[in-house]
Amino acid sequence: MIHHTNKQGLTILEIENPPVNVLTIEVLQELRKGIHSVDGKSLLIKSRGKCFSAGTDIEEHLPGKVEEMMPLFTQTILDILSLPMPTTAYIHGATLGGGFELTLGCDFLIANPDTTLCLPEISLNCFPPVGAALLPERIGLRRALDLILSGEEFDPPWAENIGLLNRIGTAEEAEEFAMRFTEFSTPALVSGKKATIPNYEARLRNAERIYLKELMTHPDPVEGIQRFRERS
Repeated sequence: MIHHTNKQGLTILEIENPPVNVLTIEVLQELRKGIHSVDGKSLLIKSRGKCFSAGTDIEEHLPGKVEEMMPLFTQTILDILSLPMPTTAYIHGATLGGGFELTLGCDFLIANPDTTLCLPEISLNCFPPVGAALLPERIGLRRALDLILSGEEFDPPWAENIGLLNRIGTAEEAEEFAMRFTEFSTPALVSGKKATIPNYEARLRNAERIYLKELMTHPDPVEGIQRFRERS
């Protein structure tokens, strides 16, 4: 499900879980293994198929599974954030919910023009915990709250305008973007990133706690998820 390629110092991890690259517990476990095996000077995460990811598995948001899935998803983001080298995500097609949240762990984000982005969790009586922890740092508190509490879709031009994207481009252009970093000194890259990137672990763990220990004690999220399952 996770394809690992090395190209002249660039490590590429590709997600493949047809038809819409849903991030199941199994996929996240494989992705973590891929992240732990990164040996290049730069990392590019992308997906095969018609879209980047439609999000985490809705079945695994229900009691009995969410207690395993949510900490695993948080840890996957922390694994990406802890990598010393520059990390880039390339997205295309539907990039929704947990799929969008996954990209927030990366230093850079490049989107194909056909990308659709959204955090739809509010429509399921939930909220995106990783988005809540990381999105305000990326685009500011007010814009982040707007996206989290409205669930509205947005497109690459708007995302680029608010500073969420580094580029709008093709998969080839994303690879060229990520490849640039392989030309530079590894100690300089590592030190520059370490000095710039904050430690987000406390914020991510707090959002996870609120989701599992506060939100999931109410019947609303279970009802919202069940309604979504019935419509799908």
